[in-house]
Amino acid sequence: KGAMDFKVAKKFLLLILFVELTFLILIVFTQLGNQLLVWCFALTEEMKQKVCCYIMAMIPLLFSQCFYQFYTGLLIQCKKTGVVTVLNLSFLGIMILLLFLGFYFELNIVIVLIGSQLIARVIQLLFTWFIFTKSGELPIQTKSDQTYSEYWAFFWPVALTSSMFSLSRPILYAFVSRLPESAIVIASLRLAFDANMIFQNMANQ
Repeated sequence: KGAMDFKVAKKFLLLILFVELTFLILIVFTQLGNQLLVWCFALTEEMKQKVCCYIMAMIPLLFSQCFYQFYTGLLIQCKKTGVVTVLNLSFLGIMILLLFLGFYFELNIVIVLIGSQLIARVIQLLFTWFIFTKSGELPIQTKSDQTYSEYWAFFWPVALTSSMFSLSRPILYAFVSRLPESAIVIASLRLAFDANMIFQNMANQ
């Protein structure tokens, strides 16, 4: 609601990101975390190394995506849903352009896939932040009435619901990974899920 509330909310977001980053680091850089991946998805040594590499490469996306969602929520509070739509279209256009350029110049596939998302998301985040800052000054506050406990009381049920939805996919993949030719089946499921989400996301929003 005000400048101090904004600072408290942003600090809370950073705290959540730090906790998530810690879990990712434990999964990627500890033997126990690696063994958990191997056990859950029946990975070979080569596949485990690739998965860990991909997780590390995607860590910057965690920060850019979270802060983008944070500022998007503020724009929606300002009833600028049309602006949010334009920014999302811009993200998609930039990402597709970078994908074409990456494939045209035959760059490393991982760099192309993750780099195109990251660059497009950072550009989108910067524009989102800029538009929010130009949307009007936040009311001046000497002190915020909001507390971390109040944010947590609001946050954890929403986060748990979202996490249960997200975890449904890895749980399915954990069972499918034990099947013959599991990589093909998982890839096909992933494509099917994503195609379905094109329509489901409209209802979710």
